[in-house]
Order: sequence, then structure tokens, then C-alpha cells
Amino acid sequence: MTGKQIQQSRRSGAYRGAVLTTAPLITTAVDKWSTWLKGIGRSERTVETSTSNVWRFVHGLPAFGVGKATVDKITEGHISQHVNNLDSDMKYSSRKVILSSIRSLFYYCVAEGWVLRDPSMLVEVNLNALTHQQKEIVSRGTFTLEEYRKVYREADGFWKYAIALAYYAGLRLSDIAQLEWGSLAEDNAVIVWTRKGRKRVHVPINATLTRLLKKIPKSDARWVFPKQAEIMQAVSRRALLSTQFRRICDKAGVKGRVFHELRHTYATNMRKKGKTIPHIANLLGHANLSTTQIYTDH
Repeated sequence: MTGKQIQQSRRSGAYRGAVLTTAPLITTAVDKWSTWLKGIGRSERTVETSTSNVWRFVHGLPAFGVGKATVDKITEGHISQHVNNLDSDMKYSSRKVILSSIRSLFYYCVAEGWVLRDPSMLVEVNLNALTHQQKEIVSRGTFTLEEYRKVYREADGFWKYAIALAYYAGLRLSDIAQLEWGSLAEDNAVIVWTRKGRKRVHVPINATLTRLLKKIPKSDARWVFPKQAEIMQAVSRRALLSTQFRRICDKAGVKGRVFHELRHTYATNMRKKGKTIPHIANLLGHANLSTTQIYTDH
């Protein structure tokens, strides 16, 4: 099919699958893409973050009114101008996340046959335009053994289990809060399908953590911590868990720590025990070894 025939087919809406159909408004495309993300099981937090990133891009489109632009009119120039906005003090990592969200949208649009190619694939974050501070990753600390013990002693209920699971198994708070009983079915190990990376991790655990987990009372057929699972699944309430942990740290006299640093501590401790970066990455559910390197460089 010639280029002219493709353009004619585009206008008629006859070019489908490997070919084009009539491109919808960008606003319609975003709504359909967001629904698709939910349908394939992306977490509420991921969907919320991704759609928020894309809506900011859509509302900032310089060449069209928001309600008038069709998705096939968006170019790599529009995307690059948004991602590489020189007036923004946004960090490199945040710009990468925004670009990833836009790429997800256009992946969907290509699959729907609304565009022939993904313009976002021609865009990269311009490192040369960023300051040193914008390029630097915010460093996370690690808990000393004494800090861990103080916080653990101050905690009770869910938090006692959560703190131990993060310290001895490296689990994220989101995965701990939504643990299912099947994750604890194997002795001396925790098996989790991670909410963020959607990866299966099999983490060996020591006798101390094994004994502690056997003490968890069972009040729900599926969820180990039903109350926390409900909170974690409600995007508007999720920050409550971080607030609760901060209060425990304050009472224990441990300042400036966040829950995720327990995960960093686990990775650092594994490295000190001689475990390789690929092995630690597998335990943490990381797809990228450079991410694991960040966790262990303390």
C-alpha cells in the first residue's frame, strides 16, 4: 500500500491491526489507555501516576487546544519539549518516569492502530541540559542494627511483622501490606508476586523471622493483614501507613528514617555477606542491576 493509499485509508477508518484506523482525540485515547492499564492488572498507584503524568503532558500541548488534538498529530517534538522543559527543576529520574508514561500511552495507540509509529521512541531525556543536582539520585541511608532494634521494640501488631519482613526479607511496604497466606505457605521462605515489578520473588528467611510469622493471627481467608491491605489498595489512604511508621520511629528516638530504608538495609547486609549483585537483584525483584547497585552502595 502506498503512502497516499494509507492516508486515504486513515481518513476512511479502513486501515486496522497492522494498519491504521481513525485516530481519536488525545483526551479519548488517554481515557481508553487508562482503562486498559486497570484491565491488565496495573496497581492503582501505577495507573494514577501514569495517567497524571500523561494528563500534564496533554494539558501542556502548545500547538492544539486540549479538546481538538487527535493522537496522530502528536510528534516527538511535542513530547521532547515537555520532557526536556528547561524551565523545570525536575530531576532526571522524574523526567524518565514521565517519558515512560507517555511511551506506555503510545504503545497502546500503536496497538489500537491509531498511529503508525510511536513518536516517543525518538525522545530521550537530555542530560546535557540538566544540572548536576538534577542528575543526582536522592540517596537513601540504612538502619544500623541498634536503630532497627529500637524501632522493632517500639512497634506492635502489624508493624512488628512489617519491620521484620523488610529488614530480614527486603520486602516493600506495599507488598507486605498485601501479603496473602499463600506467600507464607513454604517453611523458611516468603514467596511474593511483587506489586511494583510484577515479578515472583522467593526469599529465604531465617529461623527468627519464620517463628515470628507463625504467630500472625488469621482473621481473613486471603489477606495476612486485611486492614493494611484495604488501606494500601485505596490510593487516597495509602500515605497513612508511612505516617504511622514515622510516628513509631519518632517514639523510638530514630530520626530521619523512612520504611524503604529497611529494604536498602537488607540489600546492603546481603552484599556484606558476599552475595552477588545479580543474586540480590533476584531477591529484591529488580529487573535492572543498576537499581540494585544503588541499594547496595552504602
